[in-house]
Amino acid sequence: MSHGSTTATTHRLAQALAFPSSDPLTGRIVEHLWEEVVAGVLEPGDRLPTVRELAVALGTTPRTVERAFEALERLGVVATRAGEGTFV
Repeated sequence: MSHGSTTATTHRLAQALAFPSSDPLTGRIVEHLWEEVVAGVLEPGDRLPTVRELAVALGTTPRTVERAFEALERLGVVATRAGEGTFV
């Protein structure tokens, strides 16, 4: 069973990124989600939280999250389907 519910994903990401870092937030989001996919925490077909949900939870702008999702899409980790969301 996947642990990839959007609420759980948002919570794990917010916890992981709560610690101060000099690394750009976009890169930290990409790295964390990539690691969750590699570890099997997020599985193929799992839906990611919306850009707005993550931006609010992380206290950042939607554009920061959009850039992270775009980078993950270029890496082949996620796919965004218009009107449906972003999926592993």
